[in-house]
Amino acid sequence: MGYKVELKQVCGCDVSYHTKTKDELLSQVKQHAKQVHGISEVPQDLANKLMRAIKEV
Repeated sequence: MGYKVELKQVCGCDVSYHTKTKDELLSQVKQHAKQVHGISEVPQDLANKLMRAIKEV
């Protein structure tokens, strides 16, 4: 079992992540937000969209 998110559903990026744990997934997405978009603090509305887009696979 693992977790997957396609950021196209969240912010329009053509990037997806698949990890074993939700914590790993959130860490990768946070790193992406900082490195690619310069976002160090994810706004609540974006965080809510992200949580809804995460799928258990």
